[in-house]
Amino acid sequence: HHRPADDATAASGEREAAAKAALTAATARRTAIQAQIGRLQQQDELVQGYVTAMLLGKPSRTQSKTTAAAEAEAPTVGTDLQAVQRLLDFHSSQGLTSDTAQAELKVHLEEAEAAIKAAEAELAHLRGSLRRGPQLTVSRDVTIELRVPNPGPIALSITYLVKGASWTPSYDMRVAASEANE
Repeated sequence: HHRPADDATAASGEREAAAKAALTAATARRTAIQAQIGRLQQQDELVQGYVTAMLLGKPSRTQSKTTAAAEAEAPTVGTDLQAVQRLLDFHSSQGLTSDTAQAELKVHLEEAEAAIKAAEAELAHLRGSLRRGPQLTVSRDVTIELRVPNPGPIALSITYLVKGASWTPSYDMRVAASEANE
């Protein structure tokens, strides 16, 4: 059940490469999601600026003074109630769409950040393992069945050799008496 050190090192190297790839992918996913959220926020500001300009005839704070002068001459919908209702419906629809998209993106962002933390933890664990050397966990159970032809005390001695052992032995002895001895 022992794996040679070369196999253990190779497997650890493969796990480290996989963790690095997962970290890179999750980081790229987080960056893309953050960019999408930023674009949605910019769209919200543009829609809000447009609605404000159309209702009040005032330039939004994001418009330059040159654009503001041109907008001052542009028509507004402030006096046409049907146009105001259509504009408010448009604003509400755009806001709802944006809010929903941002909420979904924030969930995906949290998932990406969790994946980053998991990959970083895996890398830290693997790097710690590499510093300590390959860590193998091998468990062996030995079952010895004895049939004693005559009742009475017996002496049992078990000897074993383990190279470089670092463990605590545990024994579980079960004895079944025959029906004649009960």
